[in-house]
Amino acid sequence: MNKIYFYLIFLWIITGCKEKYDSPVITPETGYLVVEGAINSGQGITDITLSRTTKLDSRKTVFELGASVRVEADDNTFNVLTEKTAGHYIANNLNLNTQKKYRLNIKTKAGKEYLSDFLTIKNNPPIDSIYWQRETNGVQLYVNTHDSEGNTRYYLWEFTETWEHPADFKSYLKYEVITGGQRGNTYKVVYRDPNNNNYFDSSMYFCWQSQVSTQILIGTSVKLSKDEINLPLTFIPSTSAKLNALYSIQVKQKSLTKEAFEFLEIMKKNSEMTGTIFDAQPAVLYGNIHGVTDPNEPVIGYLSICPIQEKRIFIDHKQVPNWDYNSNCKETMFSNNSNTIRDKSLGFMPTNVVPLLAPFPTIVSFFAAPPECVDCRLSGTNVKPSFWPN
Repeated sequence: MNKIYFYLIFLWIITGCKEKYDSPVITPETGYLVVEGAINSGQGITDITLSRTTKLDSRKTVFELGASVRVEADDNTFNVLTEKTAGHYIANNLNLNTQKKYRLNIKTKAGKEYLSDFLTIKNNPPIDSIYWQRETNGVQLYVNTHDSEGNTRYYLWEFTETWEHPADFKSYLKYEVITGGQRGNTYKVVYRDPNNNNYFDSSMYFCWQSQVSTQILIGTSVKLSKDEINLPLTFIPSTSAKLNALYSIQVKQKSLTKEAFEFLEIMKKNSEMTGTIFDAQPAVLYGNIHGVTDPNEPVIGYLSICPIQEKRIFIDHKQVPNWDYNSNCKETMFSNNSNTIRDKSLGFMPTNVVPLLAPFPTIVSFFAAPPECVDCRLSGTNVKPSFWPN
């Protein structure tokens, strides 16, 4: 009977039958508190993010707004974190005393209080290097670090990628609309600057994009004779726009306790290795942050405290010749008359004049391209990052 039951279950799996999954976990309407981040005991920013768990079918992040957050020492002194953006509580340059212990105190707008365990500041060595290697189908980046004293052993890395993303085409032209008349609006294409035909709108040509790492990137040297780590960070495929001009990656390194590492290891397995009945199944997570108002209320998160180390490198596209990125953007030629513009080209952005053998005082024909190929602001920002080279 047991064998028959097993085979029936196996047949159900391989035939791909699907049913609605109802989680056995009963979650309150407000969700459980999620605490992300670490206390930076040295120079730099401490950024603690507070949010709430949501239902399985929701991808929306619900931030915890208006909370009171502070870092408390075991001698009753404290530092206040300020909510700079939704759910992000910030403090600069805490420079904490390594002889003291610290904890995080959270009081929500709804009146609930949460406390972390008191923590000892853990040493965190500087990042030795961030380097990269060109491979057949892209670029692989690595991080390298070591602790000569052998006291760190457990590490966490986060990174932010930023890259220059210019538009594919410069726009020297614009549409001019003449309203009114019996036949309605009329259209024509004119130079953006009638006194300078070489002027283009640089505000929509030079842009930058950024992307924050989302995977849990942890490493340990506990099984090695030396406290040294050399770990792959991220891979940039050759079809990516990231290395089409200038690229930068900023890496942040945090040291962890054994318990924090094990917590994140479970988180990593739960988030990256589940999906089928044959995968590792989600484990219960117990962090070091607890409810004071309701001691039985689960809190998701594990707080760490250390000086956070940072390092940044740049890669110029000239360093990776024959990069294969192709935006597939193309220009189309149109006649500069009202009917053609109204009926065919208004969904495009004009770029440049179609050159003629002899100069004409007016624009006879012009090139145009899809807006995302001309206005880089549709996929990035034209505000140059403060760390970007001139």
